[in-house]
Amino acid sequence: MHETRKKLKSATIQYEEKIITLEEQRAYLLNFLTLYKNKKVSLDQQITNLFETRKQLKQRVAGMVQKIHTLYESGEINDVISYDKFMEMSDDREERANMFSWPVLPVEVIENFYGDTISF
Repeated sequence: MHETRKKLKSATIQYEEKIITLEEQRAYLLNFLTLYKNKKVSLDQQITNLFETRKQLKQRVAGMVQKIHTLYESGEINDVISYDKFMEMSDDREERANMFSWPVLPVEVIENFYGDTISF
């Protein structure tokens, strides 16, 4: 009888420890789910903002293209260099063996070089 009582007491202590562990895991999971839900709402809002920004950018580009087309049709930009003339432009860099080590055509400022680290 004494041995059975000892086994039951030991089993009860193990179950109590297991219940405590499970309650800690439950609390952890509830905190995790709360954080996940909050982060998901934030990420969903950022994605929505990104698509709105893309939509606005697309509208701005379409507006600029339309404005350029209108100016071209009206003849107000006749003195601007044409695409064909631009493509015919060259400079002495094209004659060098390493012509692609620098940008071709008229470049006034180099902002980044290959291998530069860019921080965001």
